[in-house]
Amino acid sequence: MPEEFIFSSGAGGWESKIQLADDGSFTGYYYDYDLGETGEEYPNGVAWVCEYSGKFTQPVQKSETVWSVKVESVTQEREKGEVYYKDGYRYTIYVPRGFEIAEEFLIYLPGTPAEDTYYGVYYGMDAVPDGQYSLFNVNGECEFRGWISNDAA
Repeated sequence: MPEEFIFSSGAGGWESKIQLADDGSFTGYYYDYDLGETGEEYPNGVAWVCEYSGKFTQPVQKSETVWSVKVESVTQEREKGEVYYKDGYRYTIYVPRGFEIAEEFLIYLPGTPAEDTYYGVYYGMDAVPDGQYSLFNVNGECEFRGWISNDAA
């Protein structure tokens, strides 16, 4: 499994990224910048951010290529709505994007047939591609993706 998983917008305007440890614990960071919104105290723009951490349960196998984990905990480093200024930006603390409604995540391994995924399709492909893994939040209906390069040592 990859150590890093990313949930982001199609245009890449925001991103929620987690670093996953072998024991199921993770740390995460969410950001969304708006460089067009400026003010005297924040000439570089505004950002919504969230640092968070948590833990998944031990995986339970559902099929040959699908596993399930539950969210044991998710904790934010700062309280939602807190505002601070740094380096010409106004930062507002948001929520751990992708974990707003999180109870169960399905893990799709490379080769998972599209019909075995939550929506029964996988982005127009027959199966999850080689080297790609998916953490799918069932309740939140959103997906974090991770990749392992074929040329990784």
